[in-house]
Amino acid sequence: MQQIPKHEQELFLKLTSTVGQAYSLHTPQLISTTLRRGSNTVNHPYQAGPFYLLMLMNVQPKTLLNFNLHEFPLIITPIIGAAADGF
Repeated sequence: MQQIPKHEQELFLKLTSTVGQAYSLHTPQLISTTLRRGSNTVNHPYQAGPFYLLMLMNVQPKTLLNFNLHEFPLIITPIIGAAADGF
């Protein structure tokens, strides 16, 4: 992820957030939550949209200890409840 040359932080995140949902991955332990949010956005049944995952550059890889691979989201359409009555 590059930085926009201004004296403010996270401008690239603000820029991508105007186009669709965006998330900046700054901690490796948040990968399953991030992918779940992206899956819910992209696979939404009637209001799907783009999801931008911003990752930092020049970061050393890290092993996630005790990480359960079953935490990664499956490609399943999110379940949406019934519409409310009384409109």
